[in-house]
Amino acid sequence: DCKVLEMIEILQRQKELRVRMAKESTFISENHGRFTGTIQNISVGGVYLTTNTRLDVGEHFEFEYSFMKKPQEMQASVLRETVIRDDYFGYGCQFANLPKSAERDVRQFVYRQQLNKMW
Repeated sequence: DCKVLEMIEILQRQKELRVRMAKESTFISENHGRFTGTIQNISVGGVYLTTNTRLDVGEHFEFEYSFMKKPQEMQASVLRETVIRDDYFGYGCQFANLPKSAERDVRQFVYRQQLNKMW
């Protein structure tokens, strides 16, 4: 039962509006300390990032990002890994404990980027 609900949740997240980008950021993880990566896309549900740091599925990390004006403290956990090439990986990550203000900023950022693409 839990697996089915989990799959439905993942499918719903995958349908959320997401925006492509290429924003280099610094991340901090308990397991790997400070590392750099590039946020490739973002949605209200999470981010997809690429890095040469090998992360673990389930690993939590945090980073700071400024979507609108003020920087937001963001937390996420790794849902899935893609090996892009030797020593370079892609990670689908889900936001965790997202403050309402951060969620609002991400939502506004995503919709604004979508509108800009249309015009």
